[in-house]
Amino acid sequence: MIEALDMLSTRAALAVLTNKPLAPTRAILDGLDLSRFFDADAIVGGDGPFPRKPDPAGLLFLGSRSGTAMSQTLLVGDSAVDYRTARNASASICLARYGFGTEGVGWDEVGAADLEIAAPDELVSAVRF
Repeated sequence: MIEALDMLSTRAALAVLTNKPLAPTRAILDGLDLSRFFDADAIVGGDGPFPRKPDPAGLLFLGSRSGTAMSQTLLVGDSAVDYRTARNASASICLARYGFGTEGVGWDEVGAADLEIAAPDELVSAVRF
């Protein structure tokens, strides 16, 4: 994942949007040496000022803070909640089929313009800049 984030961070603003509490999220990112890819205010937890996903408010905030239009925003996630969050914000979605939440995804709803990856190393080649 570090290699993918290294490459993506040179071409895009990166952020974290999770329904998990912020403090443990930061601890996990620190422990995995991933915090360096995300500005402090580009990490939004489920216990913060925005409603939890699938409400689009957190994603809309992250796009706004980076000056990125939702039409140019890609949410990478692994669940039906992530899918609905992207749809609710009019953003694109890349579904990670290897993630924890994939059993709840209605794969028949995934559109032709939506991205899917089967492994982390596929993310960089899947993203269109």
